[in-house]
Amino acid sequence: MTDNLQADGAILLAGGKSQRMGEDKTRLLVDGQSILVRTITKLQGFADRIIIVADDISRISNPVGVTPEPEIVIDRFPDTGPLGGIITGMQALGDGSHLVVACDMPGLNIGVLELLLQRVSANFDAVVPTTGGNAEPLCAVYNSTCLPLLLDYLASGGRSVHKALSKLNTVYIDESTWGPVDPTGNCFTNLNKPEDLAQYLARISPSSSN
Repeated sequence: MTDNLQADGAILLAGGKSQRMGEDKTRLLVDGQSILVRTITKLQGFADRIIIVADDISRISNPVGVTPEPEIVIDRFPDTGPLGGIITGMQALGDGSHLVVACDMPGLNIGVLELLLQRVSANFDAVVPTTGGNAEPLCAVYNSTCLPLLLDYLASGGRSVHKALSKLNTVYIDESTWGPVDPTGNCFTNLNKPEDLAQYLARISPSSSN
């Protein structure tokens, strides 16, 4: 990893109710490690300050072996989906460019995060990868400059992060750019149901290539 590719902070969204999964997604194990720990460990290479946004602090405790201990904040805008979590995290971190990732992305790719940070500039609001023409707003970089616009959109009743991006100065990065560092696209795999986890584990299993 390039040492100077640093965000001012990182936001880990862990506020989902995991109803379709049937258990807390942050505790799901991949290669014997919880997704929460896997994600924090990767983010530590890009930001000194990491904020975990959760709907209930009691279900998120400092992962064993993760130091320094991440900050945990309660989502200030409950029942507004990821948008409220992004806003909460940005308010906690303050000015700067902040990585935002969801807690249910076990294949989070360091190379993709590097590419996002490489596109950060003085006049951007967000840097967002796309797959098949669709934005992946929960693996992106957001600048604090966009916070007023996000707050206005939320206050107007808006909840869609995808629609919010259309109101921002957003830089999109498509497969032609990130594909060489993550040809499988595993970075953007998210886990909603038990079968999603089973399929992901089968896909990354060494035996799956035999």
